Amino acid sequence: MSNLGQRLATAVVLVPALVASLFWDPTRWSILAFATVAAAFALDEYLRMVLGITPPVDADGNPLPASDDPHRAMRLVAGLGGVGIMVSVGIWGASLALAPALTATALACATTILFQKKYLPEAGKHFATVLSGLLYVPALACVWAPLKGFGPAWLFVTLATAFGSDTLAYFAGRAFGKRPLYPEVSPKKTIAGGV
Repeated sequence: MSNLGQRLATAVVLVPALVASLFWDPTRWSILAFATVAAAFALDEYLRMVLGITPPVDADGNPLPASDDPHRAMRLVAGLGGVGIMVSVGIWGASLALAPALTATALACATTILFQKKYLPEAGKHFATVLSGLLYVPALACVWAPLKGFGPAWLFVTLATAFGSDTLAYFAGRAFGKRPLYPEVSPKKTIAGGV
């Protein structure tokens, strides 16, 4: 499936679910569940991208069984911590829950990283990567549920703006992009799409 086809298939499945959780359920629980699942996948994708983990494929590009991933435990603990951040902030609010949940997750990730003695020379880099991922993904996505409290239209406009700008950047990059923006991170992203 092409990149565009994959994006369209994802949108066909996820957009109706997102709209239903915004407008059908008047409580914050459905959007909290949706945001938690989305943040877990986004955090794992972020960690894979920054740590340079690529899934193995054969000569035709078909996925192969997962090989030994040295960062699996760290990604698992970070993902569970990210879910904990999302759920605790969704239940008790950011002022009460964000700092303790983020601290507990950071300590759990640091412990996990330090127990992998084989990778101690890169422990600082790995911890910085996990910490930046926790601040970038779940700490920002945990505002979805409280934002719905102001009315679902506010959250809808916020998400539509983010998704719309991402979609326009994708098509601008495909139409006008020649020079890669940062090939080591995202090989097909172009300067035209970034602007």
